[in-house]
Amino acid sequence: MQRIVVLGASGQTGAQVVAQGHARGHEVTAFVRDPSKAASKLPKGALVVQGDGLSASQVAIAVAGHDAVVVAVGDRRTLVSGPIIRNVIAGMKAANMRRVILLSAYGAGDSGHGFQGFMFRTALRKLNADKMAAEQALTDSGLDWTAVRAVALSNKPATGRVRTALDGKVSGFRPISRADLATFMLDEIDRRAFVRKRPILYAA
Repeated sequence: MQRIVVLGASGQTGAQVVAQGHARGHEVTAFVRDPSKAASKLPKGALVVQGDGLSASQVAIAVAGHDAVVVAVGDRRTLVSGPIIRNVIAGMKAANMRRVILLSAYGAGDSGHGFQGFMFRTALRKLNADKMAAEQALTDSGLDWTAVRAVALSNKPATGRVRTALDGKVSGFRPISRADLATFMLDEIDRRAFVRKRPILYAA
């Protein structure tokens, strides 16, 4: 059993991580800004802690006592991946923790190939900067991090057919389900195959 805290637990990916982690028998803490809105998305019996990821003190309290942190925050509207991951890093170091998984994005930084790379350099340049700030903070942290770059996400059921790559171009539009993404994140907490790496996830 792992003790896992999930930031962004009320989001579509974070809720999947909480539900699957809970089903595996892990002790999962859902860190959310509004518990009333998150209640319908999370499994019965999940531990919910209210707080704001932009508050360093609240994040530090939330992560203490856990074995791993999953950060599934930040989109083109919120742009909070960078500041939240910096708070997570500070809180983890204070609590002598090591393992953190970040939801980044394919197209960000050096993974920017083809159409998605073009979009991240132009229309999504602010999101690109936010995700790269988060990844750079992890790189500089000295922690055991993994930054997951999913090609695209859907709400379809899990398929179990997901491929990974560490570099290179992914041909075509190869979305995976958020359920498959959550499975990968939880598996990676245990197996540690991509520590201090940025795996690209795409449909087989």
